[in-house]
Amino acid sequence: MQSKVLEKLLGKKVVVWSKHNENARDVGILSSFDEQWIVVDRENEQLYFPIAQIHCMKPMEFGG
Repeated sequence: MQSKVLEKLLGKKVVVWSKHNENARDVGILSSFDEQWIVVDRENEQLYFPIAQIHCMKPMEFGG
């Protein structure tokens, strides 16, 4: 099942905090997701996060 919340964030700049280190954060554009992973584009790299390991994700841009 696709997440309506993640669909709204596609293409937007987000901050991601992982459960393993809540003090570290990654910032980039949410480019895709599936049932287990999200992909964040940051400068010249792609970051892959297992959804189960995400502590918090915050949009840096608002609006639709």
